[in-house]
Amino acid sequence: MAESKYYFLTDRKRYVDFPFKLKEVGWLPGHYYAHKNAVLQDIYVCMSCNSRDESLTEKDGILLHTKYSHDKIHFSLIEPGTHYNTIKPAMHDELYFRFDISSAQAVRNLVGEYRNFYFPKWPSKLMAELHELLHQLDTPGVADKVDQLAVQLITEIILRHIKESAADKNTVEMRIYSVANDLVNGKELARAVHDNGFSTRSFYREWKRHFDLSPKTYVQNKKLEKAKHFLTESNLNNEEIASLCGFENVKYFYSWFRKNFNISPREYRRKYLREYLPGDEL
Repeated sequence: MAESKYYFLTDRKRYVDFPFKLKEVGWLPGHYYAHKNAVLQDIYVCMSCNSRDESLTEKDGILLHTKYSHDKIHFSLIEPGTHYNTIKPAMHDELYFRFDISSAQAVRNLVGEYRNFYFPKWPSKLMAELHELLHQLDTPGVADKVDQLAVQLITEIILRHIKESAADKNTVEMRIYSVANDLVNGKELARAVHDNGFSTRSFYREWKRHFDLSPKTYVQNKKLEKAKHFLTESNLNNEEIASLCGFENVKYFYSWFRKNFNISPREYRRKYLREYLPGDEL
């Protein structure tokens, strides 16, 4: 951003019947503004960053204490009728689009569920094009281009956010399943958590999102699944199965097996053989 300026488009002639009619664009580096019991009449899309301080604002009767991240940009949709009262303003950089009330539903449909999020960087090419067009508003047809470019810029930011969110989710999901695999293969929990890039707190938060069981119970259940396979597909005895499946000893294996299946390993093997090999002797 360069100089701070408000660009008014309400009276600019449009040549295209585009459903998104801009009333104003605010291009505001070093913005320092306080709303005093203001009720907004139009719908806004705002993008703010580089806050120099913390702000305190009352929004629709709710007190908001905000400190924007220095390395991220905050995107928000603000509805008509929103009441603002700034208690403590904070200097920040801001770009906003104010759309005519007749365009409110079109803007809602454009933004969808992505009404409040952070994104890492501006789409530089589109931002440069917007800046250039805003200085040519007296040229016929430019207001139409600004209407369309605003929608393009909002769309690009949302699509990047969706893509990056999906990538982050997939990365976290892969890492949490990597922890699960490490645990099943005998790695200590603390080491598995560290090796996969989690803090203890973030690990348990993500684990609960993906699994209904505790890590300990999950691992024991996996061991028991493996034990059931050996019981039905091999002639190994309980001591050998307990060792191969990672149980501390055969008594521990026996205890967990009976606790989960209400039957002993030996009884389970005999039951399976009776059901699936009725012609064989036990």
